[in-house]
Amino acid sequence: MQNYNYIKILYVGENFLGSTSQQRFAALRRLGHDLDEVNFSKTFNKNSFKGIISRILQKFSYSIDFVSANDEIYKKVLSDKYHILWIDKGLTIKPELINDIKQSNRIKFVVGYYNDDMFQKHNQSIQWKQGLPMYDLIATTKSYNVNELLSMGAKRVEFVNNCYDIEIHRPKKISQLDKKKFGGKVGFIGAWEKERSNSISFLAKAGMQVRWWGGGWSNKSYSPNIPNLVYEKKALWGDDYAKAINSFDINLCFLRKINRDLQTTRSIEIPACGGFMLAERTEEHQILFQEAKEAEFFSNDEELLDKTRFYLANPNARLKIALAGRERCEKSGYSYESTLSKIISLLENF
Repeated sequence: MQNYNYIKILYVGENFLGSTSQQRFAALRRLGHDLDEVNFSKTFNKNSFKGIISRILQKFSYSIDFVSANDEIYKKVLSDKYHILWIDKGLTIKPELINDIKQSNRIKFVVGYYNDDMFQKHNQSIQWKQGLPMYDLIATTKSYNVNELLSMGAKRVEFVNNCYDIEIHRPKKISQLDKKKFGGKVGFIGAWEKERSNSISFLAKAGMQVRWWGGGWSNKSYSPNIPNLVYEKKALWGDDYAKAINSFDINLCFLRKINRDLQTTRSIEIPACGGFMLAERTEEHQILFQEAKEAEFFSNDEELLDKTRFYLANPNARLKIALAGRERCEKSGYSYESTLSKIISLLENF
């Protein structure tokens, strides 16, 4: 590529409203690049016939291309030339398609981006594993995936931190109506998982008022009928998500154990929104934010409870940390624009 300030990209991802894929797509456009899109978002309910078939086949590591993304990619490549074929996860993308595209010389580079733990079987597909060696560059937000993906045949893998969207994840003025609709004393926004539900239950039973926005409540091993806990049976996206973060005094940040998380999207999004974050303590969290200065951390339920009580009683300390967390996001370049520019610049070495 001759000009890294303006390149043509065919972007393939689940670009539904509020998805991180859509946020990366928008950031690349804000950077001035010329983008075409292939959106492989599923349009069917998980309990529909297609949804049931998809879940069954996923157990055997096979993903069906119900939205004909492979055909759409092929058509676009035939009609135009691109510098980059950018694929977000892309479990349904066929390896023979990637091979044909590379052989055609109509695309210079194939880039993969993953914010899931791709070494875990539930995040893989046969097609993806077969196509992995054909990618020129893979970016992953899981540091431990770098060597694991290389061992699976990937050519080049780079670790990147999670990011925030400058248009969505920012401080917002919150009305009393917003506070009532979205917020509360202590809040968590995220899907159900056993470990995080146990910790939230621990807080609620200790007298902390907790409000939890998220899906995955079909798991019956945990009862929502706990005093002080309000469970909202829906996910929050986009502007509503940012409003909720700004409406909580304390934003909890739990990591997904099934993905071996050391950081997650909300690790960056909460401070970027100007929210006070109380997150699980990991080495990566402590690198991203200074403890007790730009965010707060805990290692067990007892420490979580102690810090929740302390910061609810000390609003000035909360505000100081929240402001510093937002400043750190800006100064350290945690935005998608900054990170995606670095990824693209890595292609200079090819």
